[in-house]
Amino acid sequence: MGWYLYLKQNFRTAIFFDLDGTIINLNINDCDLENLRIKMVNLFINNNINPHHTGIFKMYHYAQKFLDNQFIKNLNNLIEETEIRSIRNYKMLMNADEIKEIISMYYNVKLVGIVTNNGKNCLKKILEKNIEIANIFNVLVTREDVIEIKPSGRPIDIAVNSTCDKEEFEKVIFVG
Repeated sequence: MGWYLYLKQNFRTAIFFDLDGTIINLNINDCDLENLRIKMVNLFINNNINPHHTGIFKMYHYAQKFLDNQFIKNLNNLIEETEIRSIRNYKMLMNADEIKEIISMYYNVKLVGIVTNNGKNCLKKILEKNIEIANIFNVLVTREDVIEIKPSGRPIDIAVNSTCDKEEFEKVIFVG
């Protein structure tokens, strides 16, 4: 029994959830995705930059690694337009009770957050519509907060390091 109490008191856990595909489904239709992809390719071409890839995330990864902040901001604006438009069609995949149930499965959870490739405005609008979910999370990391988006581990590192007390976590769990 003593070991259990030690774990319960000293085992610090951080749990992070992905947004789209885990908590919600944005339901961006194929036509909107193709329009976004074409706009992104045109942004590269109009700036005399070879996109090297024509996939949305591959172009974004390339821009993050090799291009300036203004270009990345322009890409974010294009992606944001599509995300914001798609919010009218989003569906919840998890409710607050389901999220809390996952959190309750772990000992001494000190940090709960959302780490997403979605943008700040998209996340803000989703959370405004779902206050009961918004109140669960104490850390939010979006694509604008990072130099390299997921699947890189950097967004999770930023989320863990965002605590004021800089606690070390023995366990970091990502749901998504």
